[in-house]
Amino acid sequence: MNLRERNFPPHYWLQLHNHTINPLPPPPAKNLVIYPKI
Repeated sequence: MNLRERNFPPHYWLQLHNHTINPLPPPPAKNLVIYPKI
């Protein structure tokens, strides 16, 4: 799974995880809290 995680950006996994919980995409503020952009 490490190889797949490296191939796909963390944002992709984050979006997929959020999509599984909520069908609607969460606000950008929530994304910043979970995965802060540096």
